[in-house]
Amino acid sequence: MNRFTMAATAAALSSAAMVSPPAFAQALADKVHTAEASVVTIVRIPTPWYAPRFLVVRKMRESMPLYSAIDGLTHKAYSLARSDGRFGGIYHWKDLASAQAWFTPAWFERVEKERGARGEVRFFEVSTVIDTQSFAASTGTDLAAMATLLEVPRAAGADRARPVDGFLAAVDTWRAIPGLLRTYVVTTPQGGPGAISLWQDEASARHALQPSWSDRIVREYGEPARIEWLDTPILMAGKDGGNAMAVETRR
Repeated sequence: MNRFTMAATAAALSSAAMVSPPAFAQALADKVHTAEASVVTIVRIPTPWYAPRFLVVRKMRESMPLYSAIDGLTHKAYSLARSDGRFGGIYHWKDLASAQAWFTPAWFERVEKERGARGEVRFFEVSTVIDTQSFAASTGTDLAAMATLLEVPRAAGADRARPVDGFLAAVDTWRAIPGLLRTYVVTTPQGGPGAISLWQDEASARHALQPSWSDRIVREYGEPARIEWLDTPILMAGKDGGNAMAVETRR
């Protein structure tokens, strides 16, 4: 399986190559819908110092018609990073070409001109998308949603597929987690396993990601997971979304 080249720069975007879905993901097709040749991008842009949260969310809401018309975009979760307040989104694209068509050099130039700082775009190879009944039923429901990005360092010489295989082997366990809406099982830019999850609320995420969970990750992979928290005030379906979802979440 070819290594997936990822970066936030336009040069890397033009040279990135998508890999085929792993065989173990195909074997689970009857349990989960695999996301063939899809990617998730996480975007973070500095928030103007003078812009309060309600204004940022209002601007997000106003931009929804624009994003709903983008070719190749299946879903977007508008986001506000807990660590530094930067805004952006978690985008799920049907393929790498669609993401490249959006994140062009012109996009980076426009963001830098408007915000005075360069936007950050991280690309993640998607192995599988795990949905729950709660996700399918979330359309039209106001939620205080939260997203988490879990990244497990890849040990030197480790089999790239094995850790992701471990995530996928626990599909039924993932689906049974209270408050979990959707999880993208991914390979990180560094080649390690990861999961990008959308939660009904922060309480659900923190209940699932207790210290015992972290301890288990260390025992299994030899390294602690890095966890990033993002508020997701708006969840929406894109033009090519499979499960229609247009949910504004509130806090």
